[in-house]
Amino acid sequence: MALEGLPSYVYLVKNLRGVYTGLEDDDHERYAAWLARRFRYRDLGLAPALAEAAGAVLGRFLGGKPFHLLGYPTERLTRAAARAAEALEEAGVPRVLA
Repeated sequence: MALEGLPSYVYLVKNLRGVYTGLEDDDHERYAAWLARRFRYRDLGLAPALAEAAGAVLGRFLGGKPFHLLGYPTERLTRAAARAAEALEEAGVPRVLA
């Protein structure tokens, strides 16, 4: 499910029941499988940085069953988030959490 623009983004965020995050070395297969069973009929978000880091494991859960890859509705917000992530990384926060 590709979401384009602000209205689709607002719809998704309004209906999210949670956002999955974790470190690169976490057991994503186990956690994602449990969340997929628990939230079978609900929407969960997945940050792009974590999807890149653990894409091989989390890829089968994407597509709205139950995970949706999160992004930003505008280019301006994308740039602002990138600057914030860089600042957090400089402070020692792992990339997947920034």
